Amino acid sequence: MNRVNKLIYAILAILIIGSFIGVAVYEQMLKGQAPVAVIYKDKQIFQRVYLTKSINKQINVRDSDGHYNLVEIKDGQVRVKEADCPNKLCIKAGWLNKPGQMAVCIPNRVSVVIEGAAEEAQQPDAHSF
Repeated sequence: MNRVNKLIYAILAILIIGSFIGVAVYEQMLKGQAPVAVIYKDKQIFQRVYLTKSINKQINVRDSDGHYNLVEIKDGQVRVKEADCPNKLCIKAGWLNKPGQMAVCIPNRVSVVIEGAAEEAQQPDAHSF
């Protein structure tokens, strides 16, 4: 091998190692961040709440016809506590705390979606109900 080839291999090795280190550092930064509960009403963001242990609250999501969903946030988890929909599937979803989990109330057009902290900046184009 001549000198130029050695230099090229050294640069490639540094770039590959650097990219692995960058990914590892990025993943470590994300581990310390709390997931985000995003509450949607009629395909619009109604409210965003970080799921930290210190937040305990209830959010009432109502429409103009008086239909409602009561969303409870407690101990780093979220759930639909009450709803006036006929089948109550949104309530049966139970407590949510991991990115990707969701509870959907089709009759009331309400959904609760858990996003990771890194996904917060990425807005979905639309949600289907």
